[in-house]
Amino acid sequence: MGDPLWLRAFSAVEGALGPRVEEFVHGPKFSTAVVIVQKVQSGVSGVVERRTRRVWHLVNLPAGSDVRKLRNQIGDLDHEVRLLRGTVESEARKRSREARRAQQGEAASEAGKAPAATAKSGGKGSGSDRGNGLANSGRRDGAGAPRSRAQRRSNPQRDQGDHGVE
Repeated sequence: MGDPLWLRAFSAVEGALGPRVEEFVHGPKFSTAVVIVQKVQSGVSGVVERRTRRVWHLVNLPAGSDVRKLRNQIGDLDHEVRLLRGTVESEARKRSREARRAQQGEAASEAGKAPAATAKSGGKGSGSDRGNGLANSGRRDGAGAPRSRAQRRSNPQRDQGDHGVE
């Protein structure tokens, strides 16, 4: 009464079939059978996938293949957004450096201006400025060439409050 009944039954079947199964597994017919089974399984799964996709679409739900495509598209978009974000950030840094340089240049030119020159020209918006385009330059001090539409106007807070330069 040592071994359970199921173990004795298993041992008897294994003893009878074991050598034959070992011989089949190590023989050339087994690898051929595995390839055939894999091809049949792939074909059956393709048919089942197509039919289930149709059923899901009939009830207006996404199939697994739809979700897979969407995941790939989201991955591609995420990659593109990262590239664009890098480009935008580098452009912002570039424009910030250019704005700082321009502001430093304006401050240096303002410090070098004589008060009599401003009084002589009549200041911003006077009749003498209209011929050279300075009256509509879009800049507070009226100096420099008129801005094109693509250029940004300067930030009033940066131009006034933080640096004390008007």
